[in-house]
Amino acid sequence: SCYASGNLSDQGMGAIFSAFPAQPRTSIVTVPSKYTSLPSLVEPCKKLWDNTSYLVGGQLEYGNIKSYIYHMGFDLVEEESAFDASIYRGRLGVHDGDLFARKLNQLNQSKQPFFASVFTQSTHVPYDIPVPQTINWEGDTKGYLNCLHYADSVLGRFMQEAKDKLKKLNPVVIGITGSFGKTSAKHMLGHVLGHVAPTFFTPASVNTPIGNTRVIREQLKPEHKYFIVEMGAYGPGSIARLCALTPPKFGLITAIGHAHYERFKSLENVHWAKFELAEAVKAQNGLMVVNGDVIFREFLAERAKGQKIIAYGEDTTAPGHGITIIDPEQTVTGVRFKVKFGKERATIEAPVYGMHHIPNLTGVIGIAHVALGIPLKTIATALKTVPQVRHRLEVIRKAGHATIIDDAYNSNPTGFKTGLELLQLLVKSKGKRYVVAPGMVELGAAHDEKHRELGELAAQKVDVMLVIRPDRIPTFVEGFLSKSGKGRTLKTFGSFAEAKAWLDTQLKPEDVVLFEHDLPDLYESRVAF
Repeated sequence: SCYASGNLSDQGMGAIFSAFPAQPRTSIVTVPSKYTSLPSLVEPCKKLWDNTSYLVGGQLEYGNIKSYIYHMGFDLVEEESAFDASIYRGRLGVHDGDLFARKLNQLNQSKQPFFASVFTQSTHVPYDIPVPQTINWEGDTKGYLNCLHYADSVLGRFMQEAKDKLKKLNPVVIGITGSFGKTSAKHMLGHVLGHVAPTFFTPASVNTPIGNTRVIREQLKPEHKYFIVEMGAYGPGSIARLCALTPPKFGLITAIGHAHYERFKSLENVHWAKFELAEAVKAQNGLMVVNGDVIFREFLAERAKGQKIIAYGEDTTAPGHGITIIDPEQTVTGVRFKVKFGKERATIEAPVYGMHHIPNLTGVIGIAHVALGIPLKTIATALKTVPQVRHRLEVIRKAGHATIIDDAYNSNPTGFKTGLELLQLLVKSKGKRYVVAPGMVELGAAHDEKHRELGELAAQKVDVMLVIRPDRIPTFVEGFLSKSGKGRTLKTFGSFAEAKAWLDTQLKPEDVVLFEHDLPDLYESRVAF
């Protein structure tokens, strides 16, 4: 989600698409000589996704928005003239109901993934909507509130259709959340359950109400017995809203940590946010599976009262512990460990990389075996062929080329540390260990401390450290330089493209390189006029 600053449309556009804060009396969108120096959110999306589009039900001439939107680089820009003449118009153009219907129809026919933007006009003066006003509020705010109610009701109908479909098809819904690991665990669980029954899980990193609503409407089928839903927390109540859309029978919490710390301000707040999933599972009299190694003991003990919760991990003294990880190890072909549940034991081997995946895999076992009753032997067999999750410590080997560790979609301290440990295992004789990193985001008050810790660790694990935008992470640079010894090198670059161009001239087949978190171009940009 993107949030605008300012109370005018032209100000909001600059905030959303160029990360430029609103000015009190004017808008940078009205000054082409300046906005052409701004970064564009659309450009990096075009590199990653197949199509980008912008739709508005009226006309864009107001506030020079049209010129700015075209400059952002959208593949398709549509205004009121794109709508059939028979569609009823208001004073500003096509109403939200028809606007959303057109966009949804387009998205249903679009190749995924995509980047789409819709500019609604119902909440603009003169507050013209095609339905009676239902909110009786005195004063000038009455029209505005009724327009908000109308716009929300259109989205509400869209979400209600998804709820109705889910209720009718009635698959077993499994919710997964965590500060990190949730996307990987979702893919792994989907692979295991797919071996025993038709299974559907939300694609890629889709984990918001609108994203989940769309995939339910378009992709959930009657034959799907299991439906795995990734749930992202963007603040208190986020997961509760997702659970209201997709009430889970079972739930998995993979981890609680500093990822998104900036939003929550404390780990205690993160705990409460993630355990909104547990509340929803409790309402369904279902089972929660949680990582007991990373959850506050007192918090877990209290929440385990009156609810079915089973914890997994190496710490057998954690409240509610039931699944034990034994002898975890990383090999050149993947991870290996033993798992114990009651009198049952199994050896698990999976061709994925990173010790942090072992807890993820154990959580998958908790859902598949304890919650759903799938035999451990069946699960172990399925996990032998579990695919790597793209851009999450994905190891890429090609004959005659350096080994690549693609961790571009990770942005948390645990994942970074795991990537560093993996370098030594995969580097070949006489090879060098390279890391390309712009640092992490959303760590809040922990930003400097965590980056210093990682810089010090990297100095012990890396031969050549390539830092993008060192001004963002000065403590990482300081930490690296304070601990680096002979033969260690740190180089700085203004962008990923610059770092990659230099790296391409250096790599040899015996080397290994870790790409740790590929920040969007907006984070790399410096605005200058």
